[in-house]
Amino acid sequence: MQYLSLLLSVPLFCLIPLFKTEVGVAAIILIQSIVSDSFRPANSVAITKYAKPENITRAFSLNRMAVNLGFSIGPALGGILSAISYEFLFFSNALAALLAGILYIVFFRKRNKLAN
Repeated sequence: MQYLSLLLSVPLFCLIPLFKTEVGVAAIILIQSIVSDSFRPANSVAITKYAKPENITRAFSLNRMAVNLGFSIGPALGGILSAISYEFLFFSNALAALLAGILYIVFFRKRNKLAN
């Protein structure tokens, strides 16, 4: 679910600049948000499954710190990118999601084999 969420969000980010009406933008943002945010519950389940019982609190704390870091850096970086080009903002997001999806697959493909 996690890598699907990351990889399916790539084309959706690329489609956002194509929508010009309010209803169209609202619809694509809704769809994109549902796909992208499906990562979060799956991530919480993975933390619970793969973290050692004595490290659960630390694992969730680290995850929360990463989310907070993204929320603090994201708006500033988004402002810079949108100042360059509003469309560039979405293409940059698509590239970041693609890289995250590829890295996820590379780093965790062996983890799935171990879990089975």
